[in-house]
Amino acid sequence: MAPFGLWRTLVCRDENDIPRLTVPNSFHLHTEERGLVKERQFLVQILEKQIEDEKARVPKANPYPYTTDYPVIPPKPQPKQCTKPEAFQLESLVRHEEKMQRKQENKVGERRGTKEIVQSTTHIERRPYSTARKRKEASH
Repeated sequence: MAPFGLWRTLVCRDENDIPRLTVPNSFHLHTEERGLVKERQFLVQILEKQIEDEKARVPKANPYPYTTDYPVIPPKPQPKQCTKPEAFQLESLVRHEEKMQRKQENKVGERRGTKEIVQSTTHIERRPYSTARKRKEASH
């Protein structure tokens, strides 16, 4: 028993004395505080999203506007005067008419020219024939 007795003297405790747990003093960390703030914000966001989802599930009918009960009819505008058409002339038509007149003049000119040529050629041909005939008649 000697070792047990020696041990008692070294520890210096009474048998009735119960060892107590140490109670640490808490200290304040800013990271823990920021983590709590983020957790709260996250929970608030989740709750808001759940509330919005619940509201979205409930069908909501839009009521008719007040104007359908008493429609507002605007006054009719005064009728406008009829537009009067103005005369116009297309330049392409003018050019076409000028071209047709030139063609007509060319045809008339060609006819006159051919008549003159025909008359001059017939006159030349008849002359010798007619003169020869006259000579024959004169000699008989």
